[in-house]
Amino acid sequence: MAEFILGSFAFTTAVLRQEDVGHDFHCVLTVRDSEARMLRAGPSFSVQVKSTPEPVRYSKSYEIDWIVDQENPFFLCVADRKNLRCDVYSTWNRLNAFTQHGRLATELLPDEPLAQPMLGDDQVLRVPLGPPVVSLTAQESVGDAAGRVGAVMRHWIELDRQNIVNNHAGMHWIQGPAAWVTNEPPGAKDQQRFYWNSKNLQACIDNFGRSAVGLLLTIENARRDGITDVPTEIVLDLETAYAAFAPAMDLRIQATFALARWAASQRPDRE
Repeated sequence: MAEFILGSFAFTTAVLRQEDVGHDFHCVLTVRDSEARMLRAGPSFSVQVKSTPEPVRYSKSYEIDWIVDQENPFFLCVADRKNLRCDVYSTWNRLNAFTQHGRLATELLPDEPLAQPMLGDDQVLRVPLGPPVVSLTAQESVGDAAGRVGAVMRHWIELDRQNIVNNHAGMHWIQGPAAWVTNEPPGAKDQQRFYWNSKNLQACIDNFGRSAVGLLLTIENARRDGITDVPTEIVLDLETAYAAFAPAMDLRIQATFALARWAASQRPDRE
C-alpha cells in the first residue's frame, strides 16, 4: 500500500529485504510537464515505512551512525492499512538534535508537537516530528490530490537538503518552520538555530573566505552589469576583513580568488 500511495507523486524503488539498512524506499519526486505531456524526475529522498505512529528508536551504534549520517532528505511514513492512508513525516528536526548533542541513541516521535529535541536522563535524544507534512489515502492518490501533495513534498525535500548541505559544509545553521498544516507548504514563520564549537574554527574561517570571495566577485559583476552599486566603503571593509583572515584560510581559496579576479579583468567592458 505504501508503495502505491508514494508512487502517486514519486518514482519509487523498494529496497530488497536482504539489503534493507533502514530505507524502505528510494524515491525521486515526479514533476508533471504539461507541455511535453510527461513526468520528469525531480529531487530525490528516502522513506522508512512503519505500521504505527510509535516512536522509532535508533540505539545500536550502527543505527545511530546511520540516522546521523543521512545525506538525503529522509522521511518517515506511517502506513494505516485499515484506512488505506499514508502519513508522511519530515525528520528535519533530527539535525537540531545531532548538532547540539552529538551521536546518541535517538527516538523519532511522529505527531509529537514540534519542539527542540531533548536529551533524557537515559541519554536518549527524543526528536518531536510534529504533524505529518502530507497525508494521502489510496483513493486520493489516483486523483488531483497526488499532484498537490507532490508540490508540498518538494518544499520539505528542499528544506531538509539545504540543512544537510549546510551541515556538511561546516555551517551549522538549522532552519525549519515553527508550525505547518498537513498537505500545505511550510509556513512563512521559520525558526532558525545556529550552533558553534571551537573545533569548527578552521571550517568557519574557510567558509567566511568562500563567502567573502563570492560576495566580492558578485558585487563587481553587478556593478559591471549596472544592477546595483554597493557603497565603496562597505566593499573596502569586506576586503579588509577577508585580507585579515586570508593567511589562515585554505590556500586554494586565495588562489581561486586571484584567478577569478584576473579572469574578470580580461573581459571587455560592456557597452
